[in-house]
Parts: sequence; structure tokens; C-alpha cells
Amino acid sequence: MKYSLSSATPANLSTDCLVVPVTDKTHLTAGGKQLDAASNKALSKILHSGDLAEAQASTLLLHGIEGIKAKRVLLVNCGEAGKLDGRNMRKALQGAMKVVAGLKARNVHFLLTEASLSDQDGSWLVSQTVQQVEDSLYCYDATKSKKAPKPALKEVGLTLPETTGRAAASSAIKQGKAISAGVNVARELGNLPGNVCTPSYLAGQCKKLAEQHSSIKTQVLGEKQMQRLGMGSLLSVSAGSDQEAKLIVVQYQGSKKANSRPYVLVGKGITFDTGGISLKPGAAMDEMKFDMCGAASVVGALTSVARLQLPVNVIGIIPSAENMPGGRATKPGDVVTSMSGKTIEILNTDAEGRL
Repeated sequence: MKYSLSSATPANLSTDCLVVPVTDKTHLTAGGKQLDAASNKALSKILHSGDLAEAQASTLLLHGIEGIKAKRVLLVNCGEAGKLDGRNMRKALQGAMKVVAGLKARNVHFLLTEASLSDQDGSWLVSQTVQQVEDSLYCYDATKSKKAPKPALKEVGLTLPETTGRAAASSAIKQGKAISAGVNVARELGNLPGNVCTPSYLAGQCKKLAEQHSSIKTQVLGEKQMQRLGMGSLLSVSAGSDQEAKLIVVQYQGSKKANSRPYVLVGKGITFDTGGISLKPGAAMDEMKFDMCGAASVVGALTSVARLQLPVNVIGIIPSAENMPGGRATKPGDVVTSMSGKTIEILNTDAEGRL
């Protein structure tokens, strides 16, 4: 997606859709007032007619407004101006993108970025707008025989906030794209089925991350290495599965300071959790593929950190396994020995997270 910043007069913007914020039912921002003047008060008349619903994040799509070059104008109810904060603006952006994503618009321009928030600055608003755009365009189809059509939207314009310099706004765009990339990595991993996203697959994705970023190193321990280290807790979880458990360590080195302490993220990576011998009920067991979303979040966070080249050190640790019943599976009453030497009696094999 291509993003650009503009200080141009809103009425002169040639775009497929111009997104305009509205507060207090009828109040327009500076850019919105300019549009209203250019359209001979057309926007004011529509707003005072009550066509825009009072509910926050409600929208009203207008076509071919005389005096405005944009093909469409999308009015978005942002709620009360006195209560307009980051949370409410996020809802407004989500409401706007639900409409924009359904249009065949190749480009869109947001005047929302000129709104004034009580708890956030212009840079946050620019970054959040980018994140909501990227979020709305994500579609999972990796395992579908019929792929989703590619989004028509290719370009997004943002009105430069009055209180934010161009350099800061450009940096905010970069930040928004990096955060969205990490979020979508996590979403994709979570959406993949358990027969695809196995412990080995997770390890492979982390190795690819290291190939893409020189600041990242990935180390993967297999079961034989874990046995030598005495990792009986983790190995007891994977005992009933044909899929080999993996302990994945991803290190991001961004700080130039000697002895800089790292931030450590630990994410549970149970790629499918049947409960083991303490078998879960069958209803909704398909959702147990999501038991690795802690691991997905760690991979996503490290993706964003690496893209942003943050001046910190981060270590991601992902213990990954399948929890399956089988002839070699851990049984209730079994005793295993952890890496620390502590012995643990397993009373319920579906309580594997604490191991």
C-alpha cells in the first residue's frame, strides 16, 4: 500500500473517496468546513437533515457532490468533540474502513487525521489510520481453494495534522506499517490449521525472520537437545504426538549499548491442544489450533521490532509442541522432571501450559 501526506485544499483532492470526520452531530473540522463552503453548504444541509445516524462510527456515503473533486465523500460520526479520544477515534476509523473496503476505490484520502484528540497527538493518529487500513484489508485464504480477490485499494492519502511536522508524520506512517505487518503475521499464524502450523513450521517461520533481518538470530532446539538439557516438562507435553517439539529462541539485537538488558517475550506455542489423555470435549475442539497464539504474538512483535529497527534488545522464547493422546502420551499420575530438577506430578494433562 502506498501512503502519502498532503496539505492540499480538500475540495481540490482528486480521489475516489474522501473520508470526513463529524463531531457533535453536525460539526466539521477545518478541512470539512472548506468542503462545505466549496459545495455551497451541501454537507451542512445533509448533516442538519439528520441523515447521518447518531451512533458513534456511523457513516454516510455521498456521491458526486458539486464543487468537490472527490468522487465520493464519506461522513463519519466521531461522537462528541469533548469526548474524542484515541479509543473513540479508533472506532471511527474502523467504521470508515468497513465502508471503504467494500468500495471499488483505488485511492482514498482521510481528513480524519486533522481531528484533535484529548489523549493522543497527530503522529499517533497518522499511525493508527495506517494500522486500521492495513487491518481491514487482511484476508486469510492460505488454505482456501478459491482465493479472495485482491483489494482494489492501492493508495491512501492523509491530511497532514496541523500540529505534526511532515517528518514526524512520515515516521508515523512507517511505524503504522511495521506494527500492522507484525499483527498480520500473528493473525496468519493463528489462522493456519494445526496440520500446517506445526512446531516445525513455527520454527521455520522464525528462521525466515532471521533471514530477512540481519539484526535477528534464531536458534531451534529439537527433542534430542532438550533431552540432554533435562527439559522433561516440555517433552512430557509432546510425548503423545508424532510432531517433534521445538524450543525456539529468537534474538533481536538493536541496542548499541554494552550490557544492555533485553526485553524477554515468552509465548506458548501449543500448535494443537486436544488436552492429551485428559481429552477435551469434542465441541469447538477445532479452535484449539489457537493455543499457539502466544507464540504467534511473539513472532509478530519481533517482526514489528525488526522493521522499526528499535534501539533495544529483545529475546523471544517459544516452547512449541502438540498435546495429543497416544501410546506414549503422558498420563495423569505420571511424574516428570523439569530442567531445574524439580519433579512434577501430572494430575491433568490438559493443564500443560503451566509446564
